[in-house]
Amino acid sequence: MNGISDWDKSQAQLIAELEELRREMATDITDRKQTEARLQQTNLELETLVKERTAQLSALTDRLQQELTERQKTEQLLQQQAQLLDLAHDPILTRDLQGRITFWNRGAERMYGISKSEAIGQLSYELLSPQFPQPRAEIEAELLAVGYWEGEITHTLPHGQPLIVASRWVLQYDEFQKPRQVLEINNNITLRQQASADLRESESRFRQLAENIRDVFWSADVIHNQLIYISPAYEKIWGRRCETLYQNPNDWLNAIHPEDRPRVEQGMSQKYLNGEYDQEYRILLPDGSLRWIHSRAFPIRDQAGKLVTVAGLAMDITDRKTTQRSLQASQARLAGLVEIARDGIISVDGNQRITLFNQGAERIFGYRAGEVLGQPLDLLMPSRFVRSHRLEVENFGKTSGRAQSMGERTEITALRSDGTEFPAEASISKLEVDGEQIFTVILRDISDRKRTEAALSQLAAIVEDSEDAIFSKTLDGTVVSWNASAQKLFGYSAAEAIGQSILTLIVPSDRQSEERTLLEKIAQGESVQQYETVRLGKNETPIHLALTISPVKDGRGKIIGTSTIARDISDRHQIERMKNEFISIVSHEIRTPLTSIRGAIGLLASGMYQNKPERVQRMLQIALTDSDRLVRLVNDILDLERLESGRLELVKERCDAANAIAQAVEGLQAIADKEEVRFSLPSNTATVWASPDALQQILTNLLSNAIKFSPPQSIITLTVQSQWQGVLFAIRDSGRGIPPDKLEIIFNPFQQVDASDSRQKGGTGLGLTICKRIVHQHGGRIWVESTLGEGSTFYFTLDDPPS
Repeated sequence: MNGISDWDKSQAQLIAELEELRREMATDITDRKQTEARLQQTNLELETLVKERTAQLSALTDRLQQELTERQKTEQLLQQQAQLLDLAHDPILTRDLQGRITFWNRGAERMYGISKSEAIGQLSYELLSPQFPQPRAEIEAELLAVGYWEGEITHTLPHGQPLIVASRWVLQYDEFQKPRQVLEINNNITLRQQASADLRESESRFRQLAENIRDVFWSADVIHNQLIYISPAYEKIWGRRCETLYQNPNDWLNAIHPEDRPRVEQGMSQKYLNGEYDQEYRILLPDGSLRWIHSRAFPIRDQAGKLVTVAGLAMDITDRKTTQRSLQASQARLAGLVEIARDGIISVDGNQRITLFNQGAERIFGYRAGEVLGQPLDLLMPSRFVRSHRLEVENFGKTSGRAQSMGERTEITALRSDGTEFPAEASISKLEVDGEQIFTVILRDISDRKRTEAALSQLAAIVEDSEDAIFSKTLDGTVVSWNASAQKLFGYSAAEAIGQSILTLIVPSDRQSEERTLLEKIAQGESVQQYETVRLGKNETPIHLALTISPVKDGRGKIIGTSTIARDISDRHQIERMKNEFISIVSHEIRTPLTSIRGAIGLLASGMYQNKPERVQRMLQIALTDSDRLVRLVNDILDLERLESGRLELVKERCDAANAIAQAVEGLQAIADKEEVRFSLPSNTATVWASPDALQQILTNLLSNAIKFSPPQSIITLTVQSQWQGVLFAIRDSGRGIPPDKLEIIFNPFQQVDASDSRQKGGTGLGLTICKRIVHQHGGRIWVESTLGEGSTFYFTLDDPPS
């Protein structure tokens, strides 16, 4: 019976720690992280305790040779318990005092990616490459001094990825209270939402354990001689109210059988000062019935070793005087652990009929246990998978070995009671009991995880395929993500951008303070909508952007960075600029002739020149000239609008290039004579496919410009040359030339080499633009080559006639 006592002693000490943890939770519920770690440690110690208990039960049945059947059941129970611990989702490992790993469950295999065979016997400090928050020697010293240590550790996984875990080390002792090994529980804390869910579940399990434990758990303050806590089980076992003990801590002694009381009081007086005793005795209930009680107490000391609290357990052992009763109680406790597990745990017999269906399975599938017990396992899966799954289980049952696992968790499709299907992870194990096979399935619903993965994948696809540049950065401006449109807009690939500071990557030097201000706003929780600014591309080209910037938060709601959507509005800026220039120039060009016309007519209407016919004629000439200029401007604007809108239909035919040039020169000869400019016509000709009127308009506009900018006594040379595809026209003058930076923009509306040209030389500023539109509608090209001080040559091409 010493094995049972030792286990009970450990259980009482553990429950005392639970009570201390409950008080800490009540006084400082805000300290979630510490509570989470301690609760997780407590849960794992419970599981370790179950493991130790089953070992003690095995030893007990060895001593009871006459109970062969009971010993076999105990061995089978041990195997099932060890199997459940090995399949536990949480990572569990132990190591000796030299640091060599002695136990490594599947949760550890999954989290670290290291198999059990690779881990057992290895030094944990070498295998996991931990990075501690303080020197390891200090941590080991603290562990030996107080029995535990907790903190965050960064491990390096086999493929090089860092893993941050919340680690708790518990020093375990042998029967002589000497350090034996270290229990280590490491939880991945990168998934804070999962940690929060686990915390809530642990809190629920603590409340269930504290309030529903069958044995009487109590704790007392030794210093003040006060009862701290007595569990509700006291009222059930003793038949007395708990309030009487809070008023008089020795009231429980009054229920002890008169024959046993002296022995109990003597045992307490001898050992109570040390905080421990172990007694079995009888109690008399108010209704006169008799019960056997096994009572134990254990010390709880502070870090200095001073006894501050005594915790104890009082168990009703009336029904556990035999090995059979002890085994049944152990099985009940194991069933309780299985019942409150988060995962669904389902056992089936050799015919694949359900024999166990825990609360986790009820929650996942929507069935009550009574509805499915005895039913085939097929009930829990879609019909299309039933046959293949039955064959798989049957084949697994034919494998050798009394107890084994089928393998790692695999994804399956399961069926709820309402007919809906859901994805799940499942593992299956086999155990043979008295020649009968028992299959146990541990199943986890991964619907939420799948939905999250799908949403994240969809979001990533949307971001990557967006036409807008989308990138994220930390609060100090370091680029974290960079989509394909960002690469297209700025010229930097994701590999070039990620990890760089946005300030040095695309922000101009004169806008550094602007970017910092935007980052500060985001850090304060603000968002920025459609903020127009300028950034630089890889080739230092300025890009006009509209920025929408939002804060990026972690799982706890803390702002850790920004997400930026950048839309290129350079075209809009260009259109706005051109529109403003167009309005400005057109208004000037229209206002100037109108002013002249109004002035001339006003002078005539005033009668000032009634007797001066030469002045009247001059005013009429001014009005006529400016009217013609205004008409030309309006016509050019209308022509340009028709060309850009596609409403000007070009009817093409075969045209002789030399004849078209001669006709255009004839129309401008009078102007050329006035400016003392001569023409040199081409000696050859070619046939082009063009609209005759449109060709005349191109030649007239180009020749008019050449005349305006040619000095007196100069020659304008016209050439025509057949090429491999099409015909090349060239018009060369000897004017002042065009600066290199103006060679492209002079084809834009109202763009002239000198802003005074429209006044000094005349013209609307739309002639070259109209030429460019007409040539492009013919499928040709137009450009200019020029040398300052020497002159310019305008070229354009037209297609050959179709064969």
